[in-house]
Amino acid sequence: MKMKRQKLVILMVCVFVSLFWLDPYRDRVDEGNSKFHAKKYGEARKSYDDAAKYAPGEREKKKLRFNHGDARYMQGDFEGSVDEFREALKSEDREVQKKALFNMGNAYLKKGDVEKAVSAYMSALAVDPNYLPAKKNIEYILRKREQQKDKNKARDDEGEGRNKNDKKKNQNKGDNKKDDKKGGADTPVSMSHAQLKNLLEMMKQSPVRRQKGKRDGVRVHEKTW
Repeated sequence: MKMKRQKLVILMVCVFVSLFWLDPYRDRVDEGNSKFHAKKYGEARKSYDDAAKYAPGEREKKKLRFNHGDARYMQGDFEGSVDEFREALKSEDREVQKKALFNMGNAYLKKGDVEKAVSAYMSALAVDPNYLPAKKNIEYILRKREQQKDKNKARDDEGEGRNKNDKKKNQNKGDNKKDDKKGGADTPVSMSHAQLKNLLEMMKQSPVRRQKGKRDGVRVHEKTW
């Protein structure tokens, strides 16, 4: 009788230990991340959906939206990824929030909405003022904007010089028409003077230290947690 009790106790302990170590939620998340890194983004999202069924709470479910957003971003669904990252903000996890805002900024850049991208990066810095990826991307955008501004000025100066020569040639003909300026993909984004001043001031106060050999351009999205 005593032996039977001992066997029963051992069996119960084994069952308890097995249940303790079994974590279907984490297992499904890890499975999804593995598929994500293998560039199987559709399959990764299915694993994240499965993980949500075992999520221990709403916070974890909201964190999973970040992973969904990453997968949709990599699939080229930038509008959908923004929606997912917005849901991830409700997780109340500050690490997830700053990365979600950063990735939203990158998605907006892909869509061509630079002002919303900068706004998202600024929001990420509001969560973590020392968040380097957001600072680097803001610097990149400002630098590109200034380069485009200089390029447009040089083009306008060149055009003005041509117009003066044309006027001299056509003085007797009365043909002094001005060329219309056309907008397009290279047209700089309109930002208020106050916005630009604040961004530049922030960058001066906390400049990004660059390392030799590192790419000096817009940083890619943050990966799944």
